[in-house]
Amino acid sequence: MDALTGFIREAMTYISEENLVAAIEYLRGFGFILGIGLVSVEAFLPFLPLVLFVTVNVFVFGFVLGYIYSWVGTSAGTILVFLLLRNFGSHGLFNKIYANDKTADRLVKIRERGFAPFFLLYCFPFTPSFLVSFIAALSDLSTERFVAATLAGKLVMIFFLSIIGYNFKAMYDDPVRSIFLMTLMLFIGYVAKVMLERYEKKHYKL
Repeated sequence: MDALTGFIREAMTYISEENLVAAIEYLRGFGFILGIGLVSVEAFLPFLPLVLFVTVNVFVFGFVLGYIYSWVGTSAGTILVFLLLRNFGSHGLFNKIYANDKTADRLVKIRERGFAPFFLLYCFPFTPSFLVSFIAALSDLSTERFVAATLAGKLVMIFFLSIIGYNFKAMYDDPVRSIFLMTLMLFIGYVAKVMLERYEKKHYKL
């Protein structure tokens, strides 16, 4: 225990403004490849902290580029996971899951509702992306509708995480600001949900 405490204290001595600036400049040298690639990995390894990766992108590339890179990265990773599961998933496992009548009925309902439920799930920052992709692959949802739900949902979710990363210290010092931003994001998510549902009714026959 003493050894661990000593290690932590020693590590903290290296965390200074100068070292952080140097680290940011070093990471910036990798460009968009790092910004996109870092976030896309989280889709395959859901235990990784997405909010940390988004915060790093915002600090390294600025709010706008950090937001765009994070959105492209997490969307690309999520869509790739979906395609891999859909095309190379274990058919034996899929058949066992469909053998359960209740599960099969739920998957059919998910498919009939289209991308609205997946959009809502992806709007929330701590939704397990891999699990949602797995459910979508099982549900026989069309690739086009899944991609639309992913791009729209991640757009909202990454914006929320980017705001948290960009204003991390300010939000900690000013809780009222935090509550306002969270309320704003919930409102945006609700408006987007209504618009998507209207789009569903207009363009698809369920």
